[in-house]
Amino acid sequence: MASNINYASIDETYPIAGKDNDSQGFRDNFGFIKNSLTSAKSEIENLQNNTAKLNEDNSFSFDNTISKAQLKNWGETFHDGGTISIDTLVSYTNGSVQSFKIAGNLSLILEGFPPIGIVGKLRIHLTNDTTVPHTVTIEIQGGTIKKNIMFNGYTGSTAARTSNPITVTSESNPIVIDFWTYDFGSTVFMNYVGQFT
Repeated sequence: MASNINYASIDETYPIAGKDNDSQGFRDNFGFIKNSLTSAKSEIENLQNNTAKLNEDNSFSFDNTISKAQLKNWGETFHDGGTISIDTLVSYTNGSVQSFKIAGNLSLILEGFPPIGIVGKLRIHLTNDTTVPHTVTIEIQGGTIKKNIMFNGYTGSTAARTSNPITVTSESNPIVIDFWTYDFGSTVFMNYVGQFT
């Protein structure tokens, strides 16, 4: 944006040496200086409040787009949801990769996805707190799930693919599931990635 600082109006030759200078010239110069400092203050505050910082967290609005960017050495936020034993809200806003240790039969209710037209991706890792199997039902707050056809009705050796709920059995080998949506969570696509050993 163009600056509103009007330094050109300041007469740097005033006052003139050896001359009885009119006080109006002083008042004009001080007025121009004050107005320019006021503009500078406003513009600096705008930069402080509305630009990305290198030394603190930045929260960008979903209304703005970063384009033609090349990312290097970047990461995604990991959220350790800890051990849970009751139905639990899983918010996309906590991070794009989340982990939960399951301590009972429960539902994970996904929510907090970005607005329509923005793709929100979420990866969940599930482990068990004991050797006793627990079932986890995936739900979408205010939406529906579309499962990969390999997830719904798969008859292979990985029993977790057969249905929702998912049976979680291992304390150390997580089941990994991906979710994504582009319509604010109205429809969430679900893809079973696998169980890792």
